[in-house]
Amino acid sequence: MDCHEAKNYISLYIDEEIADSMADQLLQHTEECAACRQLLLDMDYLSRLLEVAGQNITAAPDGFKDSIIQELGQNKGPLLEPILKIIQDGYKHLKSRFSRQD
Repeated sequence: MDCHEAKNYISLYIDEEIADSMADQLLQHTEECAACRQLLLDMDYLSRLLEVAGQNITAAPDGFKDSIIQELGQNKGPLLEPILKIIQDGYKHLKSRFSRQD
């Protein structure tokens, strides 16, 4: 396995979505390659941080979006809706990712 291939498998390895044979190849590569080993350690650390942060996620109260729009005034501007959608989608993604571990 080369570095390019290893980088493609690190996230799958951390999420335990990789076949055992590929995991073995990845681990063998990281034993020999300091850069990929560090990337694996860094990504694993980040994954654990996100897991801990995700444990404290609570649902936004009903009317949250509407109250933000009201606070900003009736003129939403061209960027407000896309920003709110990104926030909502990000919240839904995090909630679904960490609720599976319960």
